[in-house]
Amino acid sequence: MKFDDHIHLGNIWGNKRTETIRTSVKEVKEYIQSNELTHCCILYTDYHEFLELKNELPDVTFYGCKWVTDFENLVLDKKACGIKLHSSRGPQGPIDYVDRRMNGLLEQLPDNYIVYFHTSEMLSTKSQSTPLVVFTHAIKFPKLKFIVGHSGSFGLRTFYPTNKDKPGYKACLKIALLSECMVETAITGADKLKNVYLDSSLLINRGTPKVWVLAKSKRWCFGSDYPFNKVVGSTEHTPIKSQEELMIKSFNHTREDIDRIHLNGIQFFENQL
Repeated sequence: MKFDDHIHLGNIWGNKRTETIRTSVKEVKEYIQSNELTHCCILYTDYHEFLELKNELPDVTFYGCKWVTDFENLVLDKKACGIKLHSSRGPQGPIDYVDRRMNGLLEQLPDNYIVYFHTSEMLSTKSQSTPLVVFTHAIKFPKLKFIVGHSGSFGLRTFYPTNKDKPGYKACLKIALLSECMVETAITGADKLKNVYLDSSLLINRGTPKVWVLAKSKRWCFGSDYPFNKVVGSTEHTPIKSQEELMIKSFNHTREDIDRIHLNGIQFFENQL
């Protein structure tokens, strides 16, 4: 079994700094086949495209999470099992995780539904896209399953700098330290709350502080954030395989350890709370 819990299909909404991009059914199908994935969580914007992908790959187990971009008029798709929320991207702007309407949104979801939160280390102390905010919702809604996307740290610029004379040294140091602290926080919450799980997307590809921390945890699954694994500089088309190899070579994981990570992630998605 091989599981990727973070694959985008359809529109990937932009924001003030980035444009909206798209992935097609054909592109996602090729990605899944090239990584030899048996289980996939698809974060989609068009339900018909999600159904088309399922029909194209009948031997793959799919978990569909609809990208929700506002608090109104929520429609739960029949063959989906979750929703995705994003704190910085969306056609009407980002979703505010501490908006008073969030409770109303989550109250509409059936038991064991997946709620996928994008999280990210930010230089601003006002950012709400943190594991702690996700934990607040997870405690309030113990029958829902919460994924801390990126395990609290999206990962760009999270290398600890070594040259103190280089421009931007202090900012890089601050964001690298914050990244590591966010992942430590995410692990603590996932260890304490049975309805919280983490994913490895992007950071393991880049060998940043998150990897050292995440390797200590047992409550995370592999994620690529496809197609962003290519956008951030990884030219390869097999990020899950690369993540597995890194865990084996650098963190003394065995093949059995890797298989267990995949299986545990699948069980979190499938088992009842």
